[in-house]
Amino acid sequence: MHLSAPGSGVDGVEATVVGDEFVGGTAMIFLETATGHEIKVQKSHDELSTLNRKPGANLIVSWTPENCHVLPGE
Repeated sequence: MHLSAPGSGVDGVEATVVGDEFVGGTAMIFLETATGHEIKVQKSHDELSTLNRKPGANLIVSWTPENCHVLPGE
């Protein structure tokens, strides 16, 4: 998954940062879409260094179909 700043020209799903969790050399970013769906993205700190990850910030989430795994909900 790729994370981009709004207005960067990247097509994807706009989501709001609801939190993050640092796990060694990576961070798990927790996002929520306007429809209430949760998205979790794990990235290295270097990949996240230029993005605003503060809670309430908006990011664009994009991915290629071959790199996507959909899990069943509860």
